[in-house]
Amino acid sequence: MRRSLPVMLASAVLCAGCTTGQVGRLPNTTTIPLSSTTLQLAVGTATLTQQNGQPYLGLNVVATFRQSNGEPATVANTPTLSGPADFSGGFGNVPKTNMYGLTPLQVMRAQQYINANPQFGPFAPVIDGSLFTSLVGVFGYGFAPANIVAEQPNFAVLPKIPTVNGCFGIVPVTDVPVDLSGFYAFNAVRYAALLLPLFGAIPPSGCSFAVPTLVPTHYYGGPPAWPSPQGFGQPVGFPGFPLGFTDFATPPVAGSYSLGVSIPANADATAYSTVSTSAALPSAVVAHPLPQIPQPTLRIQSDGSAFIDVTVPTGVSEAIALASTTRCDSAQVTNPAIPDQQYGVVVKGAGRYSLFLKNDLGPPDANGVRLHTFCTAADTQKYGTRSAEFSLTVVGFDYPAYEASYPLSTSAAPAISNGDGHHGTADLTAASPVVHQPYTLQ
Repeated sequence: MRRSLPVMLASAVLCAGCTTGQVGRLPNTTTIPLSSTTLQLAVGTATLTQQNGQPYLGLNVVATFRQSNGEPATVANTPTLSGPADFSGGFGNVPKTNMYGLTPLQVMRAQQYINANPQFGPFAPVIDGSLFTSLVGVFGYGFAPANIVAEQPNFAVLPKIPTVNGCFGIVPVTDVPVDLSGFYAFNAVRYAALLLPLFGAIPPSGCSFAVPTLVPTHYYGGPPAWPSPQGFGQPVGFPGFPLGFTDFATPPVAGSYSLGVSIPANADATAYSTVSTSAALPSAVVAHPLPQIPQPTLRIQSDGSAFIDVTVPTGVSEAIALASTTRCDSAQVTNPAIPDQQYGVVVKGAGRYSLFLKNDLGPPDANGVRLHTFCTAADTQKYGTRSAEFSLTVVGFDYPAYEASYPLSTSAAPAISNGDGHHGTADLTAASPVVHQPYTLQ
């Protein structure tokens, strides 16, 4: 596999005033010095909710890698996350204190090894222990399988790892559309987020190291808290805005964590430059995580509006309720690249909330008319809609997660932890998500 990359590439962020003036599109690529970029890392606890309602204490990681104007620093990079926690996910039954990706050069060498040693089949020792795929990088706000704010699609071919039950790295099989007889092909995953928590159960078959009682989901921001992620001049296939956090079904361990990012330093990606940073997780924080956040409820109304009922526990400074639905016209059926409609509402502080989603938050249909927020019986007559499904969850934070997100933040170093925003931890609490639950058109 060949993959040529510039030294440093500037990519458009999801904000007004970007180089191209268009959300989700790449400007002309330019070379910038590493000294003008800022890499940030914050770690904390993640209070996750299992399917049986019991808590599971995991690890939360927040990272930003931006230029001085707030745009993502690169369109491709290879991260290594290190710390006292076990990042093996049970892989090979050997604890590992780092989680790393493969550079394009390593992927090419792995392919050469396989070609020269066919007796080993679709497996290369160089990949043993790598849980980030070659496409996963640190971008403007968090880890992602590909730069979530870039327009250009990526294509890579990676060997399967048979010892982990049909799953390689942290990108699930369901996000990889093609199986090439022993290789998975990445194609057009340019806007995909990671299924979180990492090392959670991955449907349909799952990975051998997964925590089966946790339900992973994608987290995307949408209206009214964020602009509409579909239509209105935005690229087809863009699902929503990243929330910046990456939580692990890995018990948190107090100590020092570090993040290193390797960036190609020449056109053929045979040399690399590296930047790094670190963050601390105090034992007192591990001993006192955020309380569990109850699963929200969704009340869909006959006109396509809805209420989200949320209870935010003490210790949470802000919470984001997220809901989504399959589109209320036929576009998602005729064009599978079009994702679900995403919605997000932000609340500040603990308490009980009944959050209202008005009925016209959907993307435009083929005639430019806004779709209903949730599907109605009238949509059946107008668009031929026969069924609909919704997803629902809520995440609480003790740091300004929403304020650091695009397009709100254009800072090189947004606040991503509690305290003063740059010294402290980044703790969250997440409900067990409801994923693609059918609902009746009223």
